[in-house]
Amino acid sequence: MIQKNPLLPLFGEEKIEKQSRCPLCGAYFNPFESKLLKEDEEHKLVYAKCKGCRNSIVTFYSFDDFGVGVLGLFVDLSEKDAARFMNQDQISADFTIEAYSQIKDQNKLLKLFKSEN
Repeated sequence: MIQKNPLLPLFGEEKIEKQSRCPLCGAYFNPFESKLLKEDEEHKLVYAKCKGCRNSIVTFYSFDDFGVGVLGLFVDLSEKDAARFMNQDQISADFTIEAYSQIKDQNKLLKLFKSEN
């Protein structure tokens, strides 16, 4: 069974072929092995894994009247993990501030222990 690349209708085969190099290691990867994680009329979320360096890339595409916006992130997630996290609730600003406070307090505690040794 031939798998259709989720980006083929957007960019065409020639442009996809040119963009099929890993930005980290330069190895070519098969764009037809990309997995479409989520899609609606204005967005696509695509997962790809480089066989050269084994890094994963999650790319978010946004389409509007002005064109296409693209944001790619290197992640240490498997395809399964990326799909699972994608369906989680958003992180609130309050949660982020609380997490920062906890980390900051831990760092103070670690410095205190180190200064006693």
